[in-house]
Amino acid sequence: MYILGSILRWAVLAGYLVSAVLHIQRLRGSSIRHSRLAGTLLAMTALLHALLLGEAWLETGRADFLRSATSAATLYALAIAVATLLLEARLRNAALGAFTVPLATLFYVASLLDRPTHAGIDPILDSYWFEIHVTSAFLGYAAFALASAAGVMYLALAGSIRARRIGHFFERLPSLETLDRLGSGATLAGFLFFTLGLISGAVWSASATGRAMSGEAKELLSIVTWLVFAGVLLLRWRAGWRGRWPALLTILGFVASLVTILGGNSGRHPL
Repeated sequence: MYILGSILRWAVLAGYLVSAVLHIQRLRGSSIRHSRLAGTLLAMTALLHALLLGEAWLETGRADFLRSATSAATLYALAIAVATLLLEARLRNAALGAFTVPLATLFYVASLLDRPTHAGIDPILDSYWFEIHVTSAFLGYAAFALASAAGVMYLALAGSIRARRIGHFFERLPSLETLDRLGSGATLAGFLFFTLGLISGAVWSASATGRAMSGEAKELLSIVTWLVFAGVLLLRWRAGWRGRWPALLTILGFVASLVTILGGNSGRHPL
């Protein structure tokens, strides 16, 4: 059973890698057949990935893959893949995957580097509140990644229009208006999930230690990330910001989210 699981995990990696290459080739000018194949392969890979996580969850009754930042990266990868599929189907455009599927692949590779131990899960992490906290946070991170990808595409397309250099690459991108709406919607979804992650994290911490916050680096970085995206939404809604500046701030927020994921993994926060 272990050997079969290993084969399937490597099959998921191969699926993400090939789908990423096909998405990039499509954006560079390959035939529409590559676009359909890239989407079909990504859907099959995401389904297999979800089945593997579901099987692992049912086997132990708990989401043990959330025990560390590297192992939880598998959820980040799956969330990005599923969101990419849904948005590509809605937009009828496969350009987004050229930016997001390589990112999902990198995080899935990171999850494969995790070395599980036989010591069992840390008792402080053995809580449904912890699972809600991590799941919500990583869904928020995934939405922030999509918003950042939309921001990158917006800036690239806007720059090409100003320079009057519209080639085949930029012709395959969605319109500036569509990219701006995509960035705004993904930012809002990510903010809501991330807020739920912060609230459930405080409840988990209070139930486990008696304190909602400990002042650790992970908590402070999370608050900084939350404030950046709260600022983006506030400026969009109250100041009517559109276009370049929201795109830049969203990319900055995504960088902050990466620092939050990778930094400060100590103490009560292995994630």
